Amino acid sequence: MTRFVLLSRDLPPGRVGGVASWTDDLARALVEDGREVEVYAESRSVEADPDRPYMVHPVRGRSWARWQSTWMAMAAGRAAMGAEGVVIAATWRLATVLVRLGSRVLVGAHGSDITRMEGVPAAFAALRDTVDFLPVSQFLAGRLVDLGVSPTRVHPLPWPLRPVEAGARTQDLVMVARLVDGKGLHDAAVLAQRLGRRLTVVGEGPARADVARWCDHRGVDVQWLGARSRHHARQVVATAAAVVLLSEPGSDEGLGLTALEAAAAGVPAIGRDVGGVREAVGPGVVLAADADVATVDLAPIHALLADPSAGRHARVHLQEHHGPRACLATLDRVLSR
Repeated sequence: MTRFVLLSRDLPPGRVGGVASWTDDLARALVEDGREVEVYAESRSVEADPDRPYMVHPVRGRSWARWQSTWMAMAAGRAAMGAEGVVIAATWRLATVLVRLGSRVLVGAHGSDITRMEGVPAAFAALRDTVDFLPVSQFLAGRLVDLGVSPTRVHPLPWPLRPVEAGARTQDLVMVARLVDGKGLHDAAVLAQRLGRRLTVVGEGPARADVARWCDHRGVDVQWLGARSRHHARQVVATAAAVVLLSEPGSDEGLGLTALEAAAAGVPAIGRDVGGVREAVGPGVVLAADADVATVDLAPIHALLADPSAGRHARVHLQEHHGPRACLATLDRVLSR
């Protein structure tokens, strides 16, 4: 049996976000399929989870931004080596040392580690001709090719999400994000006000304070839930009329996981055509990248919110492009090369 060793800095419930969610979802899909899985994660992100079906090894070390691959190699090198061991690194920096040990390495690509790369660092240049990449979107696949990775080494990996039971619906728009500049929090508030709906925000960050003052001044109805676990965030998403992903150009959105998690619960999405968001939103409404939310035509959004079949179409889109079976089939094709 092939043994899988997954490497990640982030892991829920200690940390949330795309990389953490991808690592957890992939590990669970592999375990459910009868594969042997161990996960190595930065110790600061490792918290107890009684429902976790795989073994986790906390990895300690300083200066993670610079030395993360070294700490991972020291912790996971023995487990990763061998003809039957496959390493799947959540980001490319985690893999650079392990490749030198002769391990079979696959590398994920989620967004900022690829899209914000300035030039081509020597470590990445050495890696790109050695490993296969598993980007989470076609957008990121194209970005990897632009960075000099051979198209034969780029394999977009479906997200291993499956449909879940929908919650009791509200009329709210829901935004789930780290509240920093570029994530479109202000635009989400403007859109909610124009639509006459409450905006429920899950997440925390420095952008909240200014937008909250603006909302109070304008009388925008916003429910601030703060940071929540992924499980709680998904429960909130499942009750939404729609989720919003209005990230601004240059924000480097690799895909837009919130739209996929909404689709899993039969909830449609409203997004901005930035990065890989269009791929995640699917049959929802996609605004132009340069759209001014204060003046954009609301007719398509009103139509989406009034369409009782919109959530079903979102779920069908998820099932056609993602899911554990599609994810593992792609992974097995890569490994059979």
